[in-house]
Amino acid sequence: YVALLTQSGTAAPVATVLENTLGGTVVWTYSDVGTYFATLAKAFPSGRTVFALNGILSTDDNSYKIIPVIIPTSDNDFTMTMALVAGEGVNLWMANITIHVYPA
Repeated sequence: YVALLTQSGTAAPVATVLENTLGGTVVWTYSDVGTYFATLAKAFPSGRTVFALNGILSTDDNSYKIIPVIIPTSDNDFTMTMALVAGEGVNLWMANITIHVYPA
């Protein structure tokens, strides 16, 4: 799975999907400032899924440094947080995400 993500305000991230071999559509949702969820049933098996975020940029001020964190919470979903180096969440950003799922 490869997608370009953009996010603003309290909206869910919007994915422009470049490649999807996960077998379904990843559903992105907004949870709180800087916190988002991605869900797709049985798409992210534990111990076989690798997540990568890059090209992360705050779109309201290009000088902001954003620290992304992805936490797998089950085989069905993961939590993604975006926070400024200063620690507060940020709700205006764009990034590239790649998800590799390897066979058992």
